[in-house]
Amino acid sequence: MEIRTATAADWPLIWPFLSEIVAAGETYTWPRDVTEEQARALWMAAPPGRTVVAVDPDGTVLGSAKLAPNQGGPGDHVANAGFMVAPTAAGRG
Repeated sequence: MEIRTATAADWPLIWPFLSEIVAAGETYTWPRDVTEEQARALWMAAPPGRTVVAVDPDGTVLGSAKLAPNQGGPGDHVANAGFMVAPTAAGRG
């Protein structure tokens, strides 16, 4: 598995499992009916944040993580992170 910075081309591979996870309402407190546009804006972090994907050798996106500052100014070194694993990839370590 490779972990790398997510690109715009990865979004169509992230959205199916992200929408499933958010709609379940068990681990994310986003609106369960979040639109794809809203989710993309929330998940695909702008610098200095970073979104990464975990990719199988066959190109399947297994999961994604988002890292972003909690706040600006003197506290911008304090980060927040979120992680999502595609349900089909759960339990793989």
